[in-house]
Amino acid sequence: MRHLLSLSLTLALSGAAAAGDIYCDPHGHDCTDRPTPGWTLVRSDQPRRPDDSSSPAPAQTTTKPPPSADASSQIEQQKARQAMQGDVAAKRAEQCKQAQDRYQKDIEYRRLYRLDSSGQPSYLTDEEADNERTQAKLDVDKYCASG
Repeated sequence: MRHLLSLSLTLALSGAAAAGDIYCDPHGHDCTDRPTPGWTLVRSDQPRRPDDSSSPAPAQTTTKPPPSADASSQIEQQKARQAMQGDVAAKRAEQCKQAQDRYQKDIEYRRLYRLDSSGQPSYLTDEEADNERTQAKLDVDKYCASG
């Protein structure tokens, strides 16, 4: 008997909820039958209308440029893109060449040095020279890698 009463109560509430109020979030993504602050009331038996406060979308008065202007613009963009890609490739080739030269010198010379602030050579220790050679190799890999 108790199950029958709970079943009939559940059906009555679900029927009331279907015909009752529905609240939706401002974006219209989530809805519930419980009143929630900040959510809008939407009746299930009435179609949802856009807000009266919102102005209608303005009619498009802009004219489309002629197809020839659009095509010439695309051609200009393509030429600029190709020029940019050529410049980037040239710069990468230059960086690669510099990195390879540095690495080759670091390998050939037994003792490496840096010039100090007064312009005098300051010789690197073996460990510093190994670190310098390693960094030079990493730079070659970085700048000369394809892609």
